[in-house]
Amino acid sequence: MKKSLWIGIIFIIVLTLFISGCDNNNSVYYNLKIAVEGSGSTEPAAGTHKILKGTVVTLKAIPDTDFTFSHWGGADGSRVSEENKLVMSKNMDITAVFIATAYNLTINVSPEGAGTVAVNPDLASYSDGEEVELTATANSGYNFSGWSGDLSSLNNPVSLFMDGNKTVTAEFTAWDSVVTPQFDPAPG
Repeated sequence: MKKSLWIGIIFIIVLTLFISGCDNNNSVYYNLKIAVEGSGSTEPAAGTHKILKGTVVTLKAIPDTDFTFSHWGGADGSRVSEENKLVMSKNMDITAVFIATAYNLTINVSPEGAGTVAVNPDLASYSDGEEVELTATANSGYNFSGWSGDLSSLNNPVSLFMDGNKTVTAEFTAWDSVVTPQFDPAPG
C-alpha cells in the first residue's frame, strides 16, 4: 500500500509541475500602440495590442486614395526595420504617417467681381509637384495688382508648383484708386 501511495503522490507532484509549467501567466507581454497620421490604415489595425515579448510583428501601411505612405513615426518608429518588422522588447508607440499626393487649389478674386483667373490645367485636384499656370484678367474699371495667399508675386501669368493644398487670391485695384502722376507743363 505504501508503494501505491508514493506513486499517487509522485503523480500529483508531476502533474502539478506540468500544469504550472504550461501556465502562460508567467509570460511577459508588451503593449504595441499603433496610430495613424494622415489618411490610411495599418495591419495590425490602429489601437493597442498586447503582444508576447520577443514576437516579431510584421507591419503593413495601407494608404487611402490620393495618399502615400511616408514613414513610421512616433516614439518607436525608428525601431521598425526596412522590412516593416518590429521585435517586441518593450512597450512601443508607432505611427504610420501618410502624406497627400493630390492637392486642392482654391482661387479667390479681391475685390469680388473685379476680374477673373484662368487656371491651366484646370483640374479638380493636382499631383504633387505639378505646375499650374495662373492668368489674371481685370474687368473694366480695374487693374491687376498682384497675387497673395500661398503665392506672392506681381507676375501675370505666373506658375505655381503644387506641393500641398493652396489658396491664392488675385488682387485688383479700381481705376479710381490708381494714382495717376501729374506733370507740370514744361516752362517756355
